[in-house]
Amino acid sequence: LAGGKKIEEVCKSLAISPATYHRWQEPYGGADVNTVKETKPLKEENAKLKKLVADLSLDKVALKELLGGKWQARRGHARRWDLSSGSWS
Repeated sequence: LAGGKKIEEVCKSLAISPATYHRWQEPYGGADVNTVKETKPLKEENAKLKKLVADLSLDKVALKELLGGKWQARRGHARRWDLSSGSWS
């Protein structure tokens, strides 16, 4: 690498394994420092957004199960179809 050192020598001086170097090289190889610094917050934000979507999806399923029946809007309020009696309540 820089100064003609071999990968093994650089890894030893950094106290990392060559496997770690190669794993880091794939996503960050050729990237400058600013690009790497910008990537980390974006990945963190993406993880938060994915968690938010998953939570909202679970909430949606739970609400559908909680409601249990069909809903009908009439005269400005919602009415629930009661499954046990078979009528609107």
